[in-house]
Amino acid sequence: MVSQFPLDPMHLVWGGVVKRLLDTWLNEIGVWKLHNVVIELISEVFLFLKPYCPADFNRKPNSLKYIKSFKCTEFRRIVLYDGILAFKDLIDDNIYRHFLLLHASCYVMCSKTLYTLHRETVVEMIQSFISHSSVIYGKEFVVYCVHSLKHLPSQCDLGFTLDDLTAFKYENRLKSIKEALRNGLHTLQQLARRDEEKSSGDVNLASKPCHVTVSLKHKILNEVIDGHQFRKLKAGSLMLRVGKANGCFKTKDGNIIVLQNIVKKQLKIYLVGCKFGCQEDFYDYPLPSSQLGILKVSGLGREKLVYCLNDVASKCYLMPDGNHFLCVPILHSSELM
Repeated sequence: MVSQFPLDPMHLVWGGVVKRLLDTWLNEIGVWKLHNVVIELISEVFLFLKPYCPADFNRKPNSLKYIKSFKCTEFRRIVLYDGILAFKDLIDDNIYRHFLLLHASCYVMCSKTLYTLHRETVVEMIQSFISHSSVIYGKEFVVYCVHSLKHLPSQCDLGFTLDDLTAFKYENRLKSIKEALRNGLHTLQQLARRDEEKSSGDVNLASKPCHVTVSLKHKILNEVIDGHQFRKLKAGSLMLRVGKANGCFKTKDGNIIVLQNIVKKQLKIYLVGCKFGCQEDFYDYPLPSSQLGILKVSGLGREKLVYCLNDVASKCYLMPDGNHFLCVPILHSSELM
């Protein structure tokens, strides 16, 4: 049955289930409790990944000793992206596989395309996560927010993603709301008047098309394509930049590219990069990670390839993992492209 009111993933999932799960690992007594040495090792992984974290994330990976001050956006990043690397091989395998149930189901529900393909699998993963939570952590772990996970697919069936339902955008507006208030008397009336003042001009602006800009001019001799060279590109809210944090993208034909240069030739913009030669699944439970676009990549070639901006399918979060890299497509960038 669909909930009468939309469930807010910000507090239900990121600040609810994920926060409760990590707090259980760190503080609750049981076979799942992480040793201080393990906590330190996981924290070192997060700190190591900090320079590789794209600008799309406002809060970068940080040590778990600061977990009490973590915001919901940090719990979201952990469960969808770098947590699958930081926890691997450092926590019990069964605990990790249980975490992957939450990761994979949330990752799918954050994408309309993936949800269409894996709807039935998501329902099974959520049911397994809830039932296994009771077995692993005890029945007292399955509080309201954990139990309510099973209602999220019903809301996704209506065409929403978890990011569509989140309250992040409303919390971000709290600052402008506070600035609009002159005193603490009749606050609702004050806000209504400020909104009326803003809309009194009856000015309708046509929506602007996605504007592409390039910046940070530089020069590489004997580049594979002639033109003016740059290190940074912005297309709407999408930003690509030569370097380890913002320079990885996935093409529509499935290649993972590391950006080497941006070339503007006449009125066209080209992306110059090198391709990873080897792609593998990063995990195979609860489904092969390649089905979600999440890959373990290696063998970065030296041959420079040229792509148009229209060839880009999504920006990626590229994380070093020994001799390999974990490559996770950034979900909102896929929707932008």
